[in-house]
Amino acid sequence: GTAVGGAVTGGGAGFLQDQGVHTRIALDAEAALKNGSAVLVVECPTGKLDEFQVAEILNKYHAGSVGRVESDKVAK
Repeated sequence: GTAVGGAVTGGGAGFLQDQGVHTRIALDAEAALKNGSAVLVVECPTGKLDEFQVAEILNKYHAGSVGRVESDKVAK
């Protein structure tokens, strides 16, 4: 579908933009991937964890950057 097409033609940034992520954030994420970092996307709330609890866990394990993006488009 559209999400796969964006990932193939525009790389990681294209896929993220197709999901409603702002251009600057998508480009930063793509650069992180190219430099060997991981990009993790978590839809909150997730299970019994809210957004704050997810951020606490990421910070506990030294996540390099934790950000928040609102989007009504979610890849399933």
